[in-house]
Amino acid sequence: MAKKAADAETLSGDKLIHSADVAAIDARAALLGTSGEVLMARAGQAVASMAEAMLAGAAGAVVVLAGPGANGGDGYVAAARLREAGWAVRIVAPMPAKAADAVASASVWRSMGGEILPWGEAARAALKEPALIIDSLFGVGLTRPLTEEWAEIVDAANQSVAPILSVDVPSGVSADDGAIRGPAIQAQRTVTFVAKKPCHVLAPGAFNCGDVTCVDILSGCQDARGVVGETAVEATAEGLRARLAKRVDAHKYEHGAVLVATGGMGATGAARLAATAALRVGAGVATLAAPGAAMLECATAITALMLRRAESDTEFAALLADKRVTAAVIGPGHAAHPDGAERTRAFVKAALAAPSAALVLDADALTAFAAEPGQLFAAIAACPAPVVLTPHRGEFARLFPDLTTETSKLRATRAAAVRSGAVVLFKGPDTVIAAPDGPTAVASAIGPRAAPWLATAGAGDVLSGLIAGLAARGWPPFAAACDGAVLHQEAGRSCGAGLIAEDLPGAVAAWMRKDVG
Repeated sequence: MAKKAADAETLSGDKLIHSADVAAIDARAALLGTSGEVLMARAGQAVASMAEAMLAGAAGAVVVLAGPGANGGDGYVAAARLREAGWAVRIVAPMPAKAADAVASASVWRSMGGEILPWGEAARAALKEPALIIDSLFGVGLTRPLTEEWAEIVDAANQSVAPILSVDVPSGVSADDGAIRGPAIQAQRTVTFVAKKPCHVLAPGAFNCGDVTCVDILSGCQDARGVVGETAVEATAEGLRARLAKRVDAHKYEHGAVLVATGGMGATGAARLAATAALRVGAGVATLAAPGAAMLECATAITALMLRRAESDTEFAALLADKRVTAAVIGPGHAAHPDGAERTRAFVKAALAAPSAALVLDADALTAFAAEPGQLFAAIAACPAPVVLTPHRGEFARLFPDLTTETSKLRATRAAAVRSGAVVLFKGPDTVIAAPDGPTAVASAIGPRAAPWLATAGAGDVLSGLIAGLAARGWPPFAAACDGAVLHQEAGRSCGAGLIAEDLPGAVAAWMRKDVG
């Protein structure tokens, strides 16, 4: 197999923390000498600074929606800082502060002569045309739908002409899974603390967060991060170009060889996209394995790709027996063959019996096992090489029907990885990647990283090829899936409007060359 990139196992990006982690960090910080009141003061100042940046050039009042808990306390602090800076600020608080630190912050606000409006006509009027609304109603602790009164406040804020800045998470969004169980704030920006929460990168909640800024408020007590439990990492492009660099002294086969099974005549385009993407991401060789009836079609449409005949699973297995082959892709366009699903299952089983090639299963290779997914999982369990499954929502539901009711995409993908014994990449704007031995990552294309034009035929085939190309080069399967997903998104964003799948391999190469040389 190709030599493993030295840092291929090291993913860039920060940990995502859950609500339980937040409570544990606060408790640990207190033991280390940094009180909740100090953390609230830092958080409130961060909110005020972000608010002033959003207010640049604006005129009018700031309305702070303050809840009874710590999130509301952050809002009271932000209100005080903005008032000190000369801004007109009004607080709408349907309930008095209850959390101890929030009570103290509310007391400071009152001592400044600050106004606190209960929910009523005056509060409704204040929300109609302010310069900015700061949402500090509910934070990471919210796990249930908002009551009718709180929902009315959220609706009034969303209907206002003013932009909304949310504190930690938009009220009504579940921090741990991104679920929205009722009315929720639609923020233009969110400022969060210590680390992002799952809702900042997972749909649908991430769509309500707007641009997310994370502020570290643990100065002097960084050791408090040590209490964070099992969590996920947000996969990013940081350091990716360096990881993709090729050795200058290597032969093409030392960068790996990818074998891609094609569909029948008239359905080889998906496999050609995957194989081209594998080459673009640095695999030394990419070969199409095509049935006899599709050989001419492939030969007239390729130049850099190699072509071999594979009419049957036996012929495909013979091609995989070449020790130079380090990764294979099955699924793109594969069912478009007279033998359909039966042939696809045979090819998958033959590949899973191969001694060394990493295997990426996508599209038809997943659907072919929908009636009996246990067959696939048993074959994976016996496979000596790593396997990556890349389902979209429909394919995931076919293989793991009982997991579709799980509200957390993180938990669902982890469970799928454990059950299947493979790395599972659950596609979407919030792509989640999980390994059966624990690591989980999110490659989010929501907000400023949105790549909506990737929702086009063939884009998923390119992703499969990118993952296979990286695996062929020696990336561990989890790292290949993470880096492949991020590179796929970056290429999609660089293409922008009008993107079709054929654009993506070239965009991958252009992105890799950017700012190099």
